[in-house]
Amino acid sequence: MTFKNIIFDVDGTLLDSRSQTIEAFDRLAMDKIGRHLQGEEREFAFHNPSVETLKALGIETNEENMAELYRHFHDLSGNLKFFPGLKEVLDQLKTRVNFMGLASNRDIDECEYALAHNGLGQYFDDFACRDHVANPKPSGDMLVWYMKKHGLNPAETIYIGNAVTDHMAALDAGISYGIAEWGTTEYLQETGIVLSTPRDILKICC
Repeated sequence: MTFKNIIFDVDGTLLDSRSQTIEAFDRLAMDKIGRHLQGEEREFAFHNPSVETLKALGIETNEENMAELYRHFHDLSGNLKFFPGLKEVLDQLKTRVNFMGLASNRDIDECEYALAHNGLGQYFDDFACRDHVANPKPSGDMLVWYMKKHGLNPAETIYIGNAVTDHMAALDAGISYGIAEWGTTEYLQETGIVLSTPRDILKICC
């Protein structure tokens, strides 16, 4: 099976941002609730929208706290890098597929910052985030939004991600899912296309 349209998750799929994302929330938690993130809180912070993470930590989602969180993101963003080999693959994909997009649980400001400061903007035709839809991942709303907006054929579209919530979103939207094995150890039993290295993406695209 080959795909003409590719939608990517950002964190943990394109950008190796795990430690920086968790560190940003950890700094905010120390300032606001006087402790570091614990165990499952670290995983929750990495895989879920910022607003949901703050709510789970008991931190108010007001303008001041969100601004402080973004400052931490920005301070740490200089360390973000593409996973090895991904940039070269994106260079090739840009000339081979009809459409490339991003679907992230980041909000608009966070997505725009990633596009502008991490080298993503040159590759992608559009981005979808939690602010574009009623329900973020694991809902498939973002992926459905893309297909309606750009007239994408679901049979020719694949979503590539690293988290169970990404897989669930693809299933909910009725499209194929590519498991970015370089960024995950999380799997669902449902069918997914295992991508062991970024170069494997080239094997499934026209």
